[in-house]
Amino acid sequence: MNLKLCLFYIAAMGIVGFGSPFFASFLSVLAASVGYAIIWHVLRLESRARQFFLSSFWFFGVSLIQLSWMTAIEYQGIYIIVVYLALCLMIGVQFGLFTLCACRAFSLLTVCALAALWTLVEWGRLFFLSGFSLAPVGLALTGYTAPMQFASLFGILGLSFWVMLTNLMFFSKKIILFCFVAAAPYLFGFLHIMYHNESLKASPREAVCLVQPGLSPDQKIPLQGRIQRFIPPFHQWERLFSWFARMKEIPKIIVFPEAALPFSHAFPIASQEEAIEMIQSYFPSSVEPAKMDGLVSHDFFAQFLSDYYNADVIIGLDYELQDVAHSSAFCFSPYSKKTLRYDKRILLPLAEYLPFKWLKKWASSYGITSFFSPGKQAEVFSCKKKYAVSICYEETFSHIVREGRLLGAGVLVNITNDGWYFFSRLPEYHFFLGRLRSVENGVPLLRACNTGVTSCIDALGRTVSVLREDSGILVVHMPTYQYKTLYTFWGDRGILVICFVIIGIQLFMLAQKLMRRINFCR
Repeated sequence: MNLKLCLFYIAAMGIVGFGSPFFASFLSVLAASVGYAIIWHVLRLESRARQFFLSSFWFFGVSLIQLSWMTAIEYQGIYIIVVYLALCLMIGVQFGLFTLCACRAFSLLTVCALAALWTLVEWGRLFFLSGFSLAPVGLALTGYTAPMQFASLFGILGLSFWVMLTNLMFFSKKIILFCFVAAAPYLFGFLHIMYHNESLKASPREAVCLVQPGLSPDQKIPLQGRIQRFIPPFHQWERLFSWFARMKEIPKIIVFPEAALPFSHAFPIASQEEAIEMIQSYFPSSVEPAKMDGLVSHDFFAQFLSDYYNADVIIGLDYELQDVAHSSAFCFSPYSKKTLRYDKRILLPLAEYLPFKWLKKWASSYGITSFFSPGKQAEVFSCKKKYAVSICYEETFSHIVREGRLLGAGVLVNITNDGWYFFSRLPEYHFFLGRLRSVENGVPLLRACNTGVTSCIDALGRTVSVLREDSGILVVHMPTYQYKTLYTFWGDRGILVICFVIIGIQLFMLAQKLMRRINFCR
């Protein structure tokens, strides 16, 4: 490889690696259209072995850039670097194998089949290869609002299909088709926004309060070796109530983040007298909370806020019953004795569950001694509105969020705790993946983070408001407009059926070609 090709090799890595909305939106346009085509052009004359090695190493480098947030080791320990390198290598090898086929793409059918093949690889990661949802190439089409609307048709997998199709068109020198394919998401998005924009502007708005405690993990929970930094839960509530006392709006919805406070939802944290005295110090004219015997828990404070503001309160807290524990979201309605609960279904290995029992002793050295059980089903909180809640990492799985929309949810709610990767780009990465769920399903999205991008997103994936401080409360008037999308109708099946049909036709054509050669030899 000569110097010129080396420069193209490095430039392509920079374009694709930094061509994501959380790095540089303007580069995402290049990444989505020609970034991958450049590397195939560089490698087209190399031997098969060098094509595989160089393309694997190239995409390994791209992944190192895009997943660089995983290098935040303060609360994760050095082991996360091993996980980081292993994931990047796995993704790199997948791309290397794909490149062996891509460098031989010429016919239109082959180009479409290869785009379908990569889409199936990304889909397979969600279930078979690693369960990892954070590196779709389709993210390059989300740097601007217009092309992002394409996700309303086929979701993030559809965007990945289109990115690969566009790049393969350019590499195969199908320039007229390339121009049409590259422009299609922008044209569709422009028309899509024009169609819905007036209705969205005219839709009713509701005051929403999103809470961001902004505490580091060792302030929020008692960690081994850092107990002196831990803030007791009662004092955490007192800090939160001081914020509410200064709030001038009356919200209809209050959302707290995942694991908003330590210990389980029913864990006793203060006496009733202490709780009432604290509440009345901030709300002196409030009606005294109902008399209770003994100690009070997080439920008591959440229910008070719901009653006082006549608002639905959604809060992330742990749930424990005998030997079973869940990372859960609770919904409290005004003056209601019934509490709704959703249990997180997709848990993070090592942090929330142990994939192997022999890791238990190793995990305890980091102060992790208890683990969660996964939830079993989707839930919709039917209160003043219907809310579909996702917890943290679940927000990055389109099919998980879609289940709530199918159950009738008119508002998506994500509660997140990105604080374990302090001072990293994870919150931005998570946000840009999460806002796609509103586009896919045509509904607004509320995000409440302990540390991260606490924000309100409208049904077109546009940011209505975002909290600019590290901690505090964001009061925003949420547009309630919603609409039905094709993605909600058919989910990932839409793009998967297309991919399997295209690959099936390609295999049939190859089989026919092979049979003709066999017959000719006879």
